[in-house]
Amino acid sequence: MKAAPRVLVEVPLEERAKRIVRDYINEGLKRFAANEKPPVQCLGEELRFNLNKIQKRLGGQCYKQLDEALISANRELEHHGNSEAYIPVVVSLLQNYYDGSYNHLMEKSKQEILFRGTYSEVQQWLMDSCQVN
Repeated sequence: MKAAPRVLVEVPLEERAKRIVRDYINEGLKRFAANEKPPVQCLGEELRFNLNKIQKRLGGQCYKQLDEALISANRELEHHGNSEAYIPVVVSLLQNYYDGSYNHLMEKSKQEILFRGTYSEVQQWLMDSCQVN
């Protein structure tokens, strides 16, 4: 798998952030349903714990801003049930941490990229590529 050529699906940053919020925040609350503490509180504590793990890589100022934004998003979810406050946090994490790490690994591997595009473009490319004549 490490040597195989790749097909890359490119998704706009905001769309990726919304999907992550849906999967990790909205769906993540279900993991804490059986806890003694409220699920929102448990999730908020876990998110801050995980953010703390990457504090050095983010740098002091970026970490502080993200932690404050995360605290605010946790409050918004707790008081109003609104998970959209996490979107800017996720966008910043993608820009300042995850995408850079991913791009570094992609450059380091130098594997052939067969195709890149949106979901629908990749789907069409796969259908065209797999047609038997």
